[in-house]
Amino acid sequence: ATLAWTAADVRTHSVTAKYLGNAKVATSTSSAIDVVVSEADKNTATTITGPASAVAGESVTLEASVSPVPEGGTVQFKDGATDLGGAVTVDANGKASLANSYAEGAHSIVAVYSGSGVYQTSTSAPHALTVAPVVVEENTTTTLVGPSTASTGEALSFTASVSTGAAGGTVQFKEGGRDLGPSVPVDAAGKATTMPTFNVAGEYSITAVFSGSGNYLGSTSNTQTVNVKAPAPTDQQTETVLTVPADAKTGTAVGLSVTVTPSPVGGTVQFKDGSGNLGSAVPVVDGKASIMHEFASVGTHDITAVYSGAAGFLTSTSAAQTVSVTAPAAEDQETSITVSAPTSAVKGAKVDLVAAVVPTLSAGTVQFMDGTTPIGGPVAVVNGKATLSHTFTELGDRRITAVFSGTDGYLGSETQTAVTVKVTAESDGGEPGNGGSSTGSLGSLENIFGS
Repeated sequence: ATLAWTAADVRTHSVTAKYLGNAKVATSTSSAIDVVVSEADKNTATTITGPASAVAGESVTLEASVSPVPEGGTVQFKDGATDLGGAVTVDANGKASLANSYAEGAHSIVAVYSGSGVYQTSTSAPHALTVAPVVVEENTTTTLVGPSTASTGEALSFTASVSTGAAGGTVQFKEGGRDLGPSVPVDAAGKATTMPTFNVAGEYSITAVFSGSGNYLGSTSNTQTVNVKAPAPTDQQTETVLTVPADAKTGTAVGLSVTVTPSPVGGTVQFKDGSGNLGSAVPVVDGKASIMHEFASVGTHDITAVYSGAAGFLTSTSAAQTVSVTAPAAEDQETSITVSAPTSAVKGAKVDLVAAVVPTLSAGTVQFMDGTTPIGGPVAVVNGKATLSHTFTELGDRRITAVFSGTDGYLGSETQTAVTVKVTAESDGGEPGNGGSSTGSLGSLENIFGS
């Protein structure tokens, strides 16, 4: 009798054959035969991973992975038919690695798993490794050529030349520590050019920084200094516009102001009452000049303002404006004035300065002051208030006060305590001029200008 049998587990099996007998023949059992059942052989697959390129002499690590993970065995790395070092033991994760350096050229690396127990040997597919020669770095020299003088608004040309035939890379032109535009590619002749324009007069220090390219190292040029001056001015016609209050009281200061257009650089304004000067000439700042003046006599005063002219700007005289000056009435009432302004402002941004006159009037004017300097011209009082939208042009703490001119039946007055506005270059947050507000204390001008 024959039986085809497949063992279900790995061990030594004791096999016997038993004859069951029949009516004439008795049963019988054979002697036992030991059959040793071992695990079947397993095929393996070996793969190799690592960089595809390297530099001659540089250490390169290649890793072989054997699947399924075997129990033991080694991996021999080979470059073509040449062994790379000794066989490397496969770790518990089925991996083996080799760190090795290679000569310049193309290399075909394989990993050969030795096999172990039931795990059969296997060889990886070739891994291509291209090894480049060692790059020898070369120093470069960058030379900058450009003009030494120029005028504001003029397009200038600066050219950087990189030595040793370096092609490629870029040049970043710089003025001091800031970049002059984007970097410029170096052409095949090793040159790069930029054409900046300077709108502000002054001395500028220009350098050129080569980025480096391939085996050519970066370098920084000599410093080229260019002295930029404003072009000679052409004389321009100017117009002087005078602003004065229509009426005033003797002994009470009122604001007289002018605006000169176009806004000149320099020059002064002389205010005049008829042919007589009112004080000294006042410098023009941002196209404006103003004074506070007390008329000593009642009557009609014809006021003019004469702009002196400056380099590039011609002189001009305003049209005459009439101020009717009367003596304050004996029954004139005292007034008081308060001024409010934001506690902070941004240079160049408009803020509102507000003065409140008590009792509530719709007559007279208010002159706002920054320290002893008038701010703009007089502002009409309407419903007890005068508002001036002002742009500060200087940084720092500005001490703001206000002077009420007075009007028929009411004395002038001025704030007794200044409101401080801190002017900064940038806003500390929020909208410009919204840094909170403060209000200056008030007082009557009765003791100053008389009743």
